[in-house]
Amino acid sequence: GATTIFNEDGADVDFRIEGDTDTNLFRLDASVDRIGIGISAPQQKLHIAVSDSGAANIAFTNSTTGSGSGDGLVIGLTGGEDGQINMQESANLKFSTADTERMRIDSSGRLGLGTSSPSSYNNIADDLVIATSSDTGITIATGTSSQGSLFFADGTSGSALVEGFVAYEHGSNFLKFGTSNTERMRVDSTGRVLIGSGAIATPKVNSHGLDVAANNMSIVF
Repeated sequence: GATTIFNEDGADVDFRIEGDTDTNLFRLDASVDRIGIGISAPQQKLHIAVSDSGAANIAFTNSTTGSGSGDGLVIGLTGGEDGQINMQESANLKFSTADTERMRIDSSGRLGLGTSSPSSYNNIADDLVIATSSDTGITIATGTSSQGSLFFADGTSGSALVEGFVAYEHGSNFLKFGTSNTERMRVDSTGRVLIGSGAIATPKVNSHGLDVAANNMSIVF
């Protein structure tokens, strides 16, 4: 069919469409090869802006999702200046590289890394599932004198923030375990296992061994 060309041969002619209240509803800035929606001087190839503190979003819908304000996938900036990727349907959100799915947030909010079905795993611990077909792990990297931690919480204040924990202190190179917000056991840098506050504070063993602080009892291998 016929082709209509605007600004042929690089004539540097801008193109603008006005709305009822927006003089730059659509703007093609020929001098920088950019398109603006709601902005007169777009800063990227496609720049979407609003003139107040409201949301600036792009919506993707099809005939199945419907085309209402609560349908489809919305990507953009909220009125609170937060970036958002909002799947408004009861569906999954998938992330891929090299044309292969790498991560998925399913419709129930479970996060799967390396798996498209985190719900297939034990429902007591399927909020985050990492799966591969070979060795699989998580690394917590810190500064040389800092602590790497895994905390177990049941609240957002006081001791409820850290009811239980597993933590590694890199400064002195020991691994500690805690319950009720208190350290209960430690494996120190020499391999000694220290159980109880007394043993942790004042180890009785001089080399590799087990020190249990209970009625002044020490067990040494």
